[in-house]
Amino acid sequence: MASNSGQEGKLMNRAKERRNDVLAVLQHLSSLPCCCAAFATASFLPTALAAATTPELQPSSQLVPPSAITSEDADHEMKLLLWGILGNAAAGSGGCLAAVAPALLRALLLVVDESAVHGCFAVGRWNPEQLLAMRKSTWSVLQQLAPLCKPDFCSCGGAKVLVRHISSCYSSNCSAEWAPRSCSSPGGRSQAGGGIAALAATSSPSFQATGFVSGGGGTFSGRLSSSSIEPALRLLQRLVAGDAAMAEALAEQGLVGALLQLLQAPVCGDAGAARQGLLLVLAEMCEAGGRGVTSKVRQADGVGLLLKECQDVLDSDATQPSLAGLAALGALWRCVLPSGRSRAQLLALDGMDVLLALLQRGNQYLRPVTLSVLADLLADKRSHPFFLEWHAPATSSNTAAGPDSTSSTSLLSAARLSAGSAGLAGSLGAPQPPKVNAAQLLIGIWREQDQARGLSGPDGLLANPSRPLAGSGERTKWAVGEVGVAGGYGVLQSGRKAVLQRIAQASCPDLLMDKVYACFAQLDLAGLSSRLAPADAAALAFIRQYLKFRQGEVWQGIAADFEAAGLSPTQEDKLRVVSGIQHSELIAHQVRSEQAALLSAVRQQQLAAEQAGYDAMLAQAAADAQSKIWQKDSVKLTMRERLAAKERKEDMLAHSITSSISAAVAAAPDREKAEL
Repeated sequence: MASNSGQEGKLMNRAKERRNDVLAVLQHLSSLPCCCAAFATASFLPTALAAATTPELQPSSQLVPPSAITSEDADHEMKLLLWGILGNAAAGSGGCLAAVAPALLRALLLVVDESAVHGCFAVGRWNPEQLLAMRKSTWSVLQQLAPLCKPDFCSCGGAKVLVRHISSCYSSNCSAEWAPRSCSSPGGRSQAGGGIAALAATSSPSFQATGFVSGGGGTFSGRLSSSSIEPALRLLQRLVAGDAAMAEALAEQGLVGALLQLLQAPVCGDAGAARQGLLLVLAEMCEAGGRGVTSKVRQADGVGLLLKECQDVLDSDATQPSLAGLAALGALWRCVLPSGRSRAQLLALDGMDVLLALLQRGNQYLRPVTLSVLADLLADKRSHPFFLEWHAPATSSNTAAGPDSTSSTSLLSAARLSAGSAGLAGSLGAPQPPKVNAAQLLIGIWREQDQARGLSGPDGLLANPSRPLAGSGERTKWAVGEVGVAGGYGVLQSGRKAVLQRIAQASCPDLLMDKVYACFAQLDLAGLSSRLAPADAAALAFIRQYLKFRQGEVWQGIAADFEAAGLSPTQEDKLRVVSGIQHSELIAHQVRSEQAALLSAVRQQQLAAEQAGYDAMLAQAAADAQSKIWQKDSVKLTMRERLAAKERKEDMLAHSITSSISAAVAAAPDREKAEL
């Protein structure tokens, strides 16, 4: 009897191995688009679906023998293969999707549901290693299946399962005690202070699941997340992208609060990549869900948390290109700026200071998205006083640093040009560095692009009035965005270099002038020009008409296309093209005349100051020479008058500050002796 049972067991194992070999071949065939339709017509599909969902959905099935639903390794492998086959077939065939989606989704969600580990035999029967492998396969199939049948996913309770899963994720490797991060103002007012989101989403092959703590009331839940936050975040991104109903449904289930709770956790291990994933999911939800989701972000103190993420970029290393910075700015842009109340809260938390500090001290690759955020924030007139009040010292230590070593001093040079020397009169110490306001900061960024393209000449005037944005015809240097500059940070790994190159290519340096113009277009340029020095006012005159010059470039391009194609436009079209080009040229000449008037006035002031300086030097030299010649005393005073003048002089010296200081120094030893 014992020998017969042992032989039957070996035969059963061999049969299961052959079964799994066949399933492996079917899984490969299901990944081919030409074979997916065949699965819908074959009788294999009902049997495979029953085996894939038993005993998860029903204790037993007539199509599945009891020997196939054990916890053995062979049956575990069969389950994984069946899920892969059904997922591939459903993704490639509409007939298969309608047939397997509802039942398969319920079974998959049961496996990833944290609450089902101890309360369900179908999930609890697996050992930890088997369960980990099953969940990895489950997330992969869900990423294939759920975006194709979102109604079925919601009806199966998928939103609740995802929220519970996100809420239970944390890392056991983080030994620090959990404490929510402060959401207060990141900096005082006196302190210095999309393609980008898609780039951050695709730059890292996986999000690490470490570095998170969560639990009700700020305590540990005591359960491991099995490092599964990465596939959950990827699934969320696919579900909410462009789907307002799905974003609102997930927000109603509490996903916004769960994501923000994870952002409050301390950063440890490799948590940076996962935090980027959380920020990207928040951004996608707010962009798709609109006002309903953004209000939930504000009510959960999300404005302060997102602003704190931007402040962390400055506190860590603002000089390096940062995916975390791109993700944080993208989330701030999409989650906060669409709402007027959120914008007001952002301004109250010194958000304007943080954005301007990122422009000044942050890496140049962060400038495009930072300028976009700033332009949308300035569209709210309540932000204008915050923008105009901001000042920061323009020193080389806090000026934006980047791949171009010459650009790190451009803002300082611009400030010196516009503000001149600012030292304390009578002070023996070094003069204080000039202050840079927000307008000068933006004009400094504009000047970098202007100099790189040769749009203005050495005299500060437009170099090419006929085509102002063409400049000298060739670009002298790339201020930011060159493909090869990412390797300029030292010896880096190939993966890190690839990330830096992607950031550099996505920085869009040719759009920086557009973004600077978008910021100034929200302001009162006439009033702002009166507050600036003539050199900055001349640059602002160029910025004010930038849109007209862009229109002129469009007309120039249309004329060039006609000429290249050998086409002759109609008389009406030709007059319209010529009129557009001439209008741009006329405005360019007007701007050049305005710049010349401003710069000539400041030049005259400089020449007058220089002449006054030379006159003072000559007068001083003449006085010094005259003092060396003996002259007979021609003062006719009596002795009494001389003595009275001497007494007045001695009395003046006795009551001077120098005499008081000398007396205090002399009396100091006597006071010390008295105290002893």
